[in-house]
Amino acid sequence: VVKLDSLTQLEPPGRVADGLPRRHEIGFELAGLLIDLDQRTQRPAEFYAILDEVDGILLVKDGNDARGLIDANGKWLVKPRYDGLELPTSGRIAFDDDETDLCGYLDGDGKELIPAQFAECQPFGNSGAFVVPANAEGYRLIDRAGNLQDVAYDKVHAAGLFDQRYGGRFPDLASVGRLDQGGHNVVFGLFDLKTGRELLARKYGDIAAIGLSSLCLVHCL
Repeated sequence: VVKLDSLTQLEPPGRVADGLPRRHEIGFELAGLLIDLDQRTQRPAEFYAILDEVDGILLVKDGNDARGLIDANGKWLVKPRYDGLELPTSGRIAFDDDETDLCGYLDGDGKELIPAQFAECQPFGNSGAFVVPANAEGYRLIDRAGNLQDVAYDKVHAAGLFDQRYGGRFPDLASVGRLDQGGHNVVFGLFDLKTGRELLARKYGDIAAIGLSSLCLVHCL
């Protein structure tokens, strides 16, 4: 449990998952203590602010804005060293390499699994993740080892994002789109990252999963 001091406005995310919805636009600036309510003990926090949280894992940053991951007991999963870092999805953690300005993926233990080689890295599902290859346009699906697959789209964003507004967290779904025949409009469908298949055919101006089970919000063309 963290003793909270005040709210602070944080900067938007960088290359990793750029354009994805975020709950951590408002974060918590820490008073500097981790408090164990069961043991009634406290100790200094080794990070400056909490940026986001899922399933008891905290995305945090230190005083130099380096990002890391820590569990609810205060144990480091990934030490703060990355300018861009995301919460784990399906056992993969997207990270930025500051030297190359590219992104890749760590495994659940924080070890580099897929080297930084992409211009953009999106969340993983069981079948893979969408990335933008370096020096290329458009999105490609990679498998869990980082190999490019024969699935490509012009636009991809998280299924919880609708008209650039955040409607929820759906890491196993992605809104995918291709330009229409005229090359003017992007036609969107819904892609299931668990199975590696389109869940809803591409025929909408935008689409977002906004509820449990099968509820979707769409813009018709």
